[in-house]
Amino acid sequence: LSHPSPISTSKAGDAPARGLLPRRGHPPDALPLGARRDDVLVGAPLFLEQRADGKRHEVGRVYLYLQRGARPYARPWQTLTGPDAYGRFGSAIASLGDLDQDGYTDVAVGAPFGGDAGSGRVFVFRGQSEGLARTPSQRLESPFPGPAAFGFALRGASDLDGNGYPDLLVGAFGAAKVAVYRGQPVVVAHAQLGVPNGLNPEEQQCAVPGSGARVSCFSISLCVSVSGQRIPKSIHLLADLQLDRLKQKPARRVLLLHGGQSSWGQDLTLVPGAPPLCRNLTAYLRDEAKFKDKLSPIVVSLNLTLAAAQGTAGLELVLYGDTLVQEQTRIVLDCGEDNVCTPDLRLAADTPGTRLLIGAENAVRLRANASNAGEGAFEAELWVQLPPGTHYQKAASDIQGQEKLGCNPRKENGSHVVVCELGNPMKAGTRVRVTLHNEGPSTVSGVTLRLAVPSRLQGSLLLYLLELGTEGGMNCTEPPGLNSKQLEIPRPTGASARNASHQRERRAVDELPPAALGEQVHVVSGERSQRRGESG
Repeated sequence: LSHPSPISTSKAGDAPARGLLPRRGHPPDALPLGARRDDVLVGAPLFLEQRADGKRHEVGRVYLYLQRGARPYARPWQTLTGPDAYGRFGSAIASLGDLDQDGYTDVAVGAPFGGDAGSGRVFVFRGQSEGLARTPSQRLESPFPGPAAFGFALRGASDLDGNGYPDLLVGAFGAAKVAVYRGQPVVVAHAQLGVPNGLNPEEQQCAVPGSGARVSCFSISLCVSVSGQRIPKSIHLLADLQLDRLKQKPARRVLLLHGGQSSWGQDLTLVPGAPPLCRNLTAYLRDEAKFKDKLSPIVVSLNLTLAAAQGTAGLELVLYGDTLVQEQTRIVLDCGEDNVCTPDLRLAADTPGTRLLIGAENAVRLRANASNAGEGAFEAELWVQLPPGTHYQKAASDIQGQEKLGCNPRKENGSHVVVCELGNPMKAGTRVRVTLHNEGPSTVSGVTLRLAVPSRLQGSLLLYLLELGTEGGMNCTEPPGLNSKQLEIPRPTGASARNASHQRERRAVDELPPAALGEQVHVVSGERSQRRGESG
């Protein structure tokens, strides 16, 4: 519908759809929405709906009854609820005829107190095979200031200007005016798009211009025609073709053979009623090494728009019909007749070596053996979660031809992991052996040092522990029997104990038993930051 033309009137409401009653039971409007039997719309402008705030709001509702089955009026087929509180949605209902020339009757619903300023609104709903579209195709705002009650009365399905399209009258009794909306000429587009069902990467029939690289190519066909009543003899459309449109442009998997682009556009000049205008384009599948996703469909779309403002009798054309068509194809997988891969992945892992020494420059290694005993596994990855204090250094494979592996460290949910690509696809019978190396040594936390000191030798005293001292952030637990004889230890004077020379005076003890290795005295330290990759 075009912009309104206001008409003054001496009384409110030029043409109500039927009588106006405040609640459900409002005299209905009968109209054919697509079938030969009339369907019924009933307005309930004072309908209350409970919203998110827990309160009931007066929003209005329209009930649609389709004449299907033995009892078509037993319950509504569809309901439409007004968006505005106190808008009185459903106060007026009018059949508009077939505005968009799709074979289904369209409907206007008035909300005379809706809108941001409460001046009123009219909603246009397109008809379809299952009733009405859930969302309006147009919202007509009141052209009159103040409480105009725009949409209190509606009259449609009348061709006032004789252009072959129905017009709409909207009454606004608060402004004592009627707004006329002229039906715009409709161009109906008919489009067909063709792509093959599958793309086989092994069938490389084409050569890329310039490089000569052999690629797997395929044909894209498109045909476009237009029709309509009382429309110009020549229609100009813009055709926009997008290859693999669900992907970002740098990640698209198919390109046009000539030009290497993932899109194509052209201005089409069409004659209504003439045979379709067709184009054939050749595209190709990029090298599989340049993308990972081989499973999701490749969507090709064709979008049609009017090239410029076109019209007749002062009204712009409106484009309906096949304005957007999509087809999809897939990369052929080596997965049997059903083209569905069922892999059988197996994994075994171990850590070569049995002991790590604190302070040594050795590295921690993890050896993983992955294999696939089933069909191809696409985007197969090995995930290794690193324990706290370890850092990934490198990964290597000892299988010929697979020495270089794509392994990358990353952070997932607060944990450090290493992700290695095992193949895309990881074909049946493939075996991959991965060795991960820790960077060590470097700082870690939560290390406990247990120090064992021999105290006796062959039953005789060997070492006598006088005191326990630490430096840095180490906390130690005092062992039992420490300086049990309460011997005094001479302290250096002047310089600090840390810088004094290490001297001990021999002291006599009471017991001198025979020499023999005896029990050990354990000294246990608490947590201290040590070097990563080292434990004992």
